[in-house]
Amino acid sequence: MGGTFACMPSYEADLYGPKYVQAIHGRFLVAPAVATVIGPALLLNLRKGAENRAMQGEGKGGGSPTNIASVHLMMGCPNARAGVK
Repeated sequence: MGGTFACMPSYEADLYGPKYVQAIHGRFLVAPAVATVIGPALLLNLRKGAENRAMQGEGKGGGSPTNIASVHLMMGCPNARAGVK
């Protein structure tokens, strides 16, 4: 990622002209900063949702083995079929 940040100002100067590099580079730096904050939170919420769906199905007479196995894989269990009958 550091190489991208190092080369980006000259690339921006070629695309937009040297007059606007400062403003444009600031905007380009905001995108990775936002992704750094929002990305993990988004993945955590997706994981919680998958776990909840799998556990709800499991409580209603046995969930889908595929869903339960995928939840175990996401949780980092060495044996993905650990909770499946």
